[in-house]
Amino acid sequence: MASGVFVSTLLLSFAATLLVAGLFGAYYGKGRSRSMGIALALFAILLMGLFAAWTWPLVAGIQPVFNPVAVTQSMIAVGAAMIGILVSIFLFVVAVMRS
Repeated sequence: MASGVFVSTLLLSFAATLLVAGLFGAYYGKGRSRSMGIALALFAILLMGLFAAWTWPLVAGIQPVFNPVAVTQSMIAVGAAMIGILVSIFLFVVAVMRS
């Protein structure tokens, strides 16, 4: 169970980070780097689809391997951690800018 939560969180966070990086490269890149950005974004979307298929019964023939309740709880925990990180960075930047 714990390894399933780890693997599902790892897969989703990797795919989300890869999607953001790919979209960033596709938007700001030129030539070959733009093509690589698009390829990375498409690969990230495929990974997100794999994550969803392994978590919820969406695709016939693919049995979910991850516990949807545990995955949802871990997604909420990661989201809460990200909000905490962003607030702390914002407060740090405000404190540095005022001094």
